Amino acid sequence: MKKNLLLFGFVSICFLFSAFNRADAQITITLQNDSEWTFYEMYMTASDYESWGEDLLEMSGQSVLINGQAITITVPKEGYWDLKIVDEDGDECKVTQMYISDDEIVHITTDMMLDCYE
Repeated sequence: MKKNLLLFGFVSICFLFSAFNRADAQITITLQNDSEWTFYEMYMTASDYESWGEDLLEMSGQSVLINGQAITITVPKEGYWDLKIVDEDGDECKVTQMYISDDEIVHITTDMMLDCYE
């Protein structure tokens, strides 16, 4: 009986520890400009959050993101995210409710940008 109780306690602690680690795990994603526009600002936020935070380009040390370029960023968790892009004309494109997981490459295409401008 003592062995079973110790085993149960050990398994419970291991389960709680692994759940805690997953909750705090950050993920890395790549944002790839596959559009015909140059991006001057990029912001990202969890879909259930209202603040855009800091410019991702500025944080990555880039002033613009031209066609074919990409930046790699770290976000707190996988899930639904919103992306705001400001192009060379100052036009804003907001892409909402994108499900993003670890090591994903988000291809920002011309069609995606055109959907924002309509």
